[in-house]
Amino acid sequence: VFEAVQASKVVLSFNKVSVLPSDIGRLTKLTILDLRNNHLSSLPDELCTCSQIREMVIEFNRFACLPSVIYKLKKLETLFAGSNQIANIDVKGLRELPCLTCLDLGNNDIQQVPPELGLLSALRLTHTYLSVVVSFNCTSIYVHIE
Repeated sequence: VFEAVQASKVVLSFNKVSVLPSDIGRLTKLTILDLRNNHLSSLPDELCTCSQIREMVIEFNRFACLPSVIYKLKKLETLFAGSNQIANIDVKGLRELPCLTCLDLGNNDIQQVPPELGLLSALRLTHTYLSVVVSFNCTSIYVHIE
C-alpha cells in the first residue's frame, strides 16, 4: 500500500480507515502522521520502525487507550489524541517519550489525571476536560478544566 517510502508526511484523515496496514513501517522517513477522523482502535507494531515521527494525530477515532507502539516513538513531540474513548493516562508509557512536549487528550473518558504526570517537566497537557482537579508541582503542564 505504501509505495512512496521517502514520504515524510502521511495524511489519511476522514477516510473511514479501520485498520492501518502494517507496511506503514516501510515509511522510515515519516515525521508527521495524521490519522484523524477514522475508525481506528489500534495501530500496528510495525509503526515503531517509523522512528522519525515528531507529530501524530489520532483524534476522532475509537482508541480506548493510547496504543503501546506510540511509546516506542522516541522523537515524538506532539500527540493529538482527543475525541476517542481513552479512560486512563499511562504515565509510565509517556515517560518513554523524552521529546513529548504537547499532549492533547481532550474529549475523552478521563476522570482523573495521575499526579505523576507532573513529573514530566517538558509536557504540556492541553484541552483535557476533567471533573476532578489534581494539583501539580510542575508549571509546564497545562490542564484546561471546564
